[in-house]
Amino acid sequence: METTFTGAYAKAGYTVANPRNQWSAIKEDGSGVALTVWSDEIDKSQEPWRMDLRNHKRIDVWRGKVGNKVRLRHLRHAMENLEGRVDLILCIARDVDENPRRVKSARPWYQRQGRLVAGTLNSLTGEFLIEFWPQELP
Repeated sequence: METTFTGAYAKAGYTVANPRNQWSAIKEDGSGVALTVWSDEIDKSQEPWRMDLRNHKRIDVWRGKVGNKVRLRHLRHAMENLEGRVDLILCIARDVDENPRRVKSARPWYQRQGRLVAGTLNSLTGEFLIEFWPQELP
């Protein structure tokens, strides 16, 4: 079942303080991090599926945004404390070329678990590579 952006995060057990400027969330006790992923940016050509935000075509648009800085902090926490594992909030854009993007639909993506690829998180730009594993990680 699909829901709103904040509703999808809430359903997954996370609070989004500012949905316009937050692309990720962390549980109050630090036990989990959730990340917004856009369906059109997922490479499903082989397992594990991937989303590569390194050298992204819109990096100049989002590099200095508050959402990127918050996401970077959350992803650092995931790398340092959760072995890079993140819960996923799968979003479909109303228009993939719109900037900023607006969410057509969002839902917790329970069928996949995200794992940041070690060494790919750029602390200056917020770029990263993430893999999407079926259900439980191997």
